[in-house]
Amino acid sequence: MNEVVDVLKVSDVRWLRLIRYFKEMITFSALWILVGVMGLYFNVDRWGAYFWAAWIFWGVYELLILAFTPLSRKTVAVLTLLLALSLGGIMALLGQPDSGGYMAVVGIMISILTYGDVMIPKGVLLLTEKGAYFLATLYEEEVGEFMEKLGKTLFHGGASECD
Repeated sequence: MNEVVDVLKVSDVRWLRLIRYFKEMITFSALWILVGVMGLYFNVDRWGAYFWAAWIFWGVYELLILAFTPLSRKTVAVLTLLLALSLGGIMALLGQPDSGGYMAVVGIMISILTYGDVMIPKGVLLLTEKGAYFLATLYEEEVGEFMEKLGKTLFHGGASECD
């Protein structure tokens, strides 16, 4: 535990952009987007436009979540909606307007969940000398309890208190 440099509650830090600590996610998201674009270009008839557009959607959405601060949920929600509507329009132009409608509906639902703080990351970011670790949770109340136990462990040296 001597390696811990800082402990941040993700939802409280205004300047925190998680992409700063998880740059590998850029490559991962780029691969998702590339697979989706190639599928739309080469294989739209076999699997359908919605399948390939979903790859693009989730690749870009993950970047949006990590690139903006957790307090920017309104911005992320609007960008998510615009992304889904754009992909829906592309699918309609590719001759599959029904799939475009599904993408628009999914985008609306994900935007609502993002705006309602369901899809925004919650948890603790542990910064150590060797790297960063994100401990995620669905419930904000658990973050406070965890940070309190972690503080006791770090300052009192009792590892058994975190159990």
